[in-house]
Amino acid sequence: MKQFGIAFRNVLLHRVSTLVLLTVFAISSFALFWAFGYGNNIAGLVKDINRDSYGDIAFLTDHFVKAELDPKLKIPGVVRVVFEREIKVMLDSPEKSSLATMLELTGENRDRLHRYIRPVEGRLPEGPDELVITDFIQKGLFKVGDSLYASTYTPDGVLNAIRYRVVGVSKSTAFKAIGYGFLVSEESMSALLNSDEHANLVYLFLEKGSRTEKNTDDLHRQVAGILEKSGIEVNDSWTIFERERQLSVFSLVFAAMKPLWLIVIFPLIGAVIAAMVWIYSFKRRREIWTYVSLGMRDRHVFMILAMEYWIIASLGMVAGLSVGAFSSFLAESANVWLQFSYTFSSPLGTMVGPVDLVIIAAFTLVSVLLWMWVPVRKIIRTVPFSY
Repeated sequence: MKQFGIAFRNVLLHRVSTLVLLTVFAISSFALFWAFGYGNNIAGLVKDINRDSYGDIAFLTDHFVKAELDPKLKIPGVVRVVFEREIKVMLDSPEKSSLATMLELTGENRDRLHRYIRPVEGRLPEGPDELVITDFIQKGLFKVGDSLYASTYTPDGVLNAIRYRVVGVSKSTAFKAIGYGFLVSEESMSALLNSDEHANLVYLFLEKGSRTEKNTDDLHRQVAGILEKSGIEVNDSWTIFERERQLSVFSLVFAAMKPLWLIVIFPLIGAVIAAMVWIYSFKRRREIWTYVSLGMRDRHVFMILAMEYWIIASLGMVAGLSVGAFSSFLAESANVWLQFSYTFSSPLGTMVGPVDLVIIAAFTLVSVLLWMWVPVRKIIRTVPFSY
């Protein structure tokens, strides 16, 4: 306790060195917060995005009547079945034409995909004549305020068309929005297809106990058989495990960000700490030698300085992590987005858990101890030459 009191007094007494080191620790903690948080955010999105977007098992089929298929999918292990609609449409405006895929935004999938589908300009569609373009596919072709006609064939084989107005631009991490050019309301999709009874997407969400690869594959085959017996043609199908395998390398890259950042920051923060400790310990050599002359053992003198730097490091970490958390909150609130190449776009935000905070704290405190060891020990053991 006495050593801690001396260390705390020195923190307040040596204000210049305290401020410099405090800034170093704050910056390093801020950098680690974002490195860990962003890596976790992307890794978490890659893991969650498949189930959030498509459930555990997905089928893209020809149009079918929802009420006829729904009872047949009451299968043990399946907790929820979602029917949705996506269609190919021809878009025409006075200036441009485009062939695109259109997806409906229902009350259910808006809640399920709120993490991924967000307007960065304008708003999401509400009326039957409104649509949102997705930045990944359609930016540059259409913009907010544009009017265009979308035409498609209904399940009954009738060509139908609706005049739409672009009311928003959405960037999204969900595959659902990356691969689609346009998003419309459920009401609008029903009007365009001239039916609210038909669907062509089936998503099955499994209970946790059934989310093994074997059970998922078995259920996938079972549902495929039900669709075949019902005369519903399957155009494409997949399971969550197939999607995760496709993105396994991508996920591992971001999971590896944490150890890589520690490897990079360790020598950087260490070099600064070692230099600062050497400079200020050398300037304070008379103080250190006074401790020795008063009969303090080397380890006691070392612990006083270690506690002093740990106090500063702790204060710096609190400041850096607080700024990191606040900046992440601002980025999320402001809906700031960062886009990767042409395959993935992701929200600029963080996911930092208690384990990450413990790792950052332990890394910083151990770094302080290791990098201060040599300069402090050398000064302690140096024969005093002048006061």
